[in-house]
Parts: sequence; structure tokens; C-alpha cells
Amino acid sequence: MPPRALSYPPHLMMERRRFAQLALGAMGLLALPEAGAASEQAGHVEDIFGQAVAEMRRAARPLASGERLFVGETVATGEASRIGMKVGEATTIRLGPEARLKLDRFILNAGGTLTLQSGPMTFERPAGAAPQPVTIRGAFGMIAVRGTHFFAGPSRGKMAVAVVRGSVAVTSGGETVVLNAGDGTDILTYGGKPTKPSRWADARLIEALDSVR
Repeated sequence: MPPRALSYPPHLMMERRRFAQLALGAMGLLALPEAGAASEQAGHVEDIFGQAVAEMRRAARPLASGERLFVGETVATGEASRIGMKVGEATTIRLGPEARLKLDRFILNAGGTLTLQSGPMTFERPAGAAPQPVTIRGAFGMIAVRGTHFFAGPSRGKMAVAVVRGSVAVTSGGETVVLNAGDGTDILTYGGKPTKPSRWADARLIEALDSVR
């Protein structure tokens, strides 16, 4: 004789179904991939001094030389720390102490979008490299990258952008200025207009670049 199918009172049947749903949900959580596992790779860490982490979806992982970086991650450095990253095919980004940079989008050979939330950074492509459409957002407004080597971040108590090689367009407060090699601009207040481009003294430019080395 085949075994009798078990029958449950209606209230127990509902509880049984709820328990099954909770169990399936828990299994789904356990199966979630680690941060970045399902994301597109944006680049990798080239060198690091001190401490840095990559954050995504409220999870953080410590970074070391050679670690992969993924689209959507925010790279954050600690106090007195620095990190050098290769993103895309030939772009080098360096962050200084207590910096935060989100890799919003960066596609091989197609440029990308980055958000500098705090701290100093430099962006560099080899001389003669093909231009790529790259946009960087931050407290300085928005930078449309035209050139190959520039600094962005705090400098002498102000937010600033300065170009070492090539050119960039800086837009903030509804105004755009174009910086060429040796030029810099300051943004004195959040959302304020950039100052008129001026030639930076060598001492200030070296000081800015040293903040990420």
C-alpha cells in the first residue's frame, strides 16, 4: 500500500510555505557572488604604499599590487597611503592619502567616467596615445579629458586642476575653462566658477604631483 500523503491544517500549510520561501531566500543570499565578481574589469593595481581598499555594495576588500579593479568599485586610500592603478588599456591613475575614486565606467579602448569624491589624483596617458572620451567629476566640477597628464584635487587649501601635458576642459558653476600644459585653475567654493587659467609656478605643480607619489 502506498504511503499516505501528509495533510496539514490550512494555518500550518501557510507556515510551511513561508518557511520554504525563507529557506530559498537564504540559499540565494549564500549564492551571491563576491563584490566585483559579476562586474566588468576596469583595470588593476600597479603599486601601493600603505593601505587601500576597493568598496562595492557595502563590502570592502583590501588591495595589493596586481589586484583587479572592477567597474562600480570605489577605491579608497588610508592616511599617508598612495596607490597607482592602470585602467583601460594605457591610463595610469594615482591617488594620494585619504582619497576616494569611484570607477563609474571604464571600458577598454572606449574611455569612461570617474568620480573623485575626495583627495588628490593624477591622470596620465602616454604621449601620443589615441584620445579617449573620459569624464571626471568631483568637487571641482567636471573635467573633460583632452590631454594626457593632469592633477586634480586639493592644493593649498583649494580644489584645483593643473595640466602637465596636453589639455583639459574644466566646467563648474556654469562656466568652462580650457587648461593647456602648465596652466592651472582653482575652484574656491563648491559649485563655484573656476578661476581664469593661470601659469602655475613650478613649486606648486611639483608640490601637487608629490602628493600622490
